[in-house]
Amino acid sequence: MHNRRSAGFTLIEIMVVVAIVAILAAIALPAFADQMRKSRRAEAVSAMQDVQLRLERHRVDNPDFVNGTITLADTSWYDFTITATADAPNAYSITATALGDQVKDKCGNLSLSVNAGVTTKTPAGTGCW
Repeated sequence: MHNRRSAGFTLIEIMVVVAIVAILAAIALPAFADQMRKSRRAEAVSAMQDVQLRLERHRVDNPDFVNGTITLADTSWYDFTITATADAPNAYSITATALGDQVKDKCGNLSLSVNAGVTTKTPAGTGCW
């Protein structure tokens, strides 16, 4: 009689592999989501700094920031607001309000304000800028 050896995997072996894959996915997916939020935040910061440069260029030829028209690229992760008033001709602020999954980002909403040449960025000191 031949001792027949079956080929293939047992149910236990398959369950162990599935458990290992599930553990790796549970670790990797949150890290991946954080990296995606970080990259979207970097894109928002870049857009805000671009707007800042465009506002400063506009100010060179005009007495205030109010008359400039600025267009931002559409994004589904941040809503951008630019505020400048005639009452403060040397001041403006740019705010990026987080939308969707980006609300879970550690930095939340971003703000860049300029008043008489002094730039303030919030949140400050957290690695958001």
